[in-house]
Amino acid sequence: MEGVILDDIDEEEDNSWNNQISGRNCVVFLIDSRTEMFKKTKGTSYFLQSLICCRDAMLDIARKQKGDMVGVLLYGTKISEGKYAPDNVAILQDLTVPSISVIKSFIEIIKDEYKQLRDKYGDVKEADLTRAINYCQIVIHLSKKKLHMKNIVMMTCDDNPCGDNEVAAFRARKQASELFQHQIDFDVISFGEQFDSSKLFKELVLTSRGELLKDWKNKDPIMKIEDLRNQIEKEPRKFLTTVKTESPSKKSVNPATIQNDELMNDEDDALFLQEEVLARVKEHEERQSTSAQQQVQPSDIETTNKPSGRDAVDESQMEVAYYPYIGEKCINITKSELKKRILPQKLNIRRGFQLLGFVPTVDVPLFLSIGEPYFVLPYGRDKNNRTAFSHLLHKCHDRGVSMLGWFCLTKSSPVSLTFLHPLHRSTDGKGHPDGFLLVKIPFADELFNVDEEECKINHQASEEQLNAAKQIISKVTLPYVVDMFNDSEFNARTTMIEALAMDYENVPETEDNTDIDLEDIATILGDLSGIFTGVEDPEETSVKAGSKRPAPDRRETSKERKYSDIVAMIQNGQVFFFIFHL
Repeated sequence: MEGVILDDIDEEEDNSWNNQISGRNCVVFLIDSRTEMFKKTKGTSYFLQSLICCRDAMLDIARKQKGDMVGVLLYGTKISEGKYAPDNVAILQDLTVPSISVIKSFIEIIKDEYKQLRDKYGDVKEADLTRAINYCQIVIHLSKKKLHMKNIVMMTCDDNPCGDNEVAAFRARKQASELFQHQIDFDVISFGEQFDSSKLFKELVLTSRGELLKDWKNKDPIMKIEDLRNQIEKEPRKFLTTVKTESPSKKSVNPATIQNDELMNDEDDALFLQEEVLARVKEHEERQSTSAQQQVQPSDIETTNKPSGRDAVDESQMEVAYYPYIGEKCINITKSELKKRILPQKLNIRRGFQLLGFVPTVDVPLFLSIGEPYFVLPYGRDKNNRTAFSHLLHKCHDRGVSMLGWFCLTKSSPVSLTFLHPLHRSTDGKGHPDGFLLVKIPFADELFNVDEEECKINHQASEEQLNAAKQIISKVTLPYVVDMFNDSEFNARTTMIEALAMDYENVPETEDNTDIDLEDIATILGDLSGIFTGVEDPEETSVKAGSKRPAPDRRETSKERKYSDIVAMIQNGQVFFFIFHL
């Protein structure tokens, strides 16, 4: 019996959960509306081609009833329009599911050849690229819907909008790295035969994907308008909501049996689930409630997960598929089994941390963490709460263990699997107080899930790239102090709330001190295209950095320790559950 799995545990952190129904996808089209885009070539302008492509994408989504969301922004306008919109950026269409009225408005703009549109917004020759990309990210984050895949598609004919301004180019590269941290795809559609992606956009796209040092010379990620149209016609992953079912013997889903209307949406959605899908969800919930009451032995899990006959696979593949790792340490439990055990308790989580068990701190490498870490402190001023928190913190620090559990930041945020690492107060008195550092750690199938096509490409870095990387690290690495940077995102949110409360017309600008001397960045880095000589090895510089770094034999001692078996701890009653409120 096949059952549909409702994946509402951690959508943003883990997009490769087995047996999931994805959330809705979203794409934000950022159209360059500066003067050069309106010049006609071969009977039509680049701006008109961009509008036609946006219309086709919305028609494709509406025709197949995918429920995906589309937004259209104009970059390079004289006036600004939209909530918190920066200069020279206007929202042509808010991020929403394409409706008949929205598609008709685009058809009217195309028939009119955007005359009224250009008269309304105007156009300029120069605009800030970084603010435009950042505003696309803000539009995505302001959406109240549950988003599975987020994508920004920029259409332009200018291969170097920053020109000779090194500060603007540096800010654009930093914004691209921020897109990678937030798992937002960034694509560029180029117009014109003379478009040279190596000037700026090639580096931005590869940085946003985390592939900058994988392949620099042999890969051009910039697409043409024809490539995007072919993707829309062939229903790629960016424009198609996928459905997966649970079946140990059936690895592929027959599209004939699963319709496009079978979408898992929020409760307030106008779309609805078919009766067949609701029946499958009900069957799965009944099976989950039954399995949660039974104690599953490790031998039973291994026997159940072990395929036979035609479905038999190699032992190495079995280990990766059914026994995920956290860092380099094996946790003897699958994602699906872990999800089934914790789902009934997850429904009771509103906000905070729920403990699963303890793992030695040295067994969890922090360099594999996902996203931004959080610092956890006791909730409120209750004396008993602070006493219990302090006792738990010191015990974890003395025994060298970290806590594994589910964490939920807000009521609306997804629940994620995290670790709490104990930290003591800094010695200088200017840093953080005693508390826990909360980080997200990926599973092995996230670390080793590599595309077969990418494996055929030689990703070995050239000597020129290695020398450039060493030079960059040696020049921009600074001794870190906790209070040396301010939290620009927190300050921006605070001023935004203040503007809403005080009914300001505009949101006050906040100072961003996270950049390091942008004016002298070109002097610091020098010419990165040349071969750098006389640079110290990274291993030598790490030894000279100071005594705050971990000892070199820390990994060797961690290999001697055995990892914690979470399943055995749960079965033996060594794990108890409680919630920390933040």
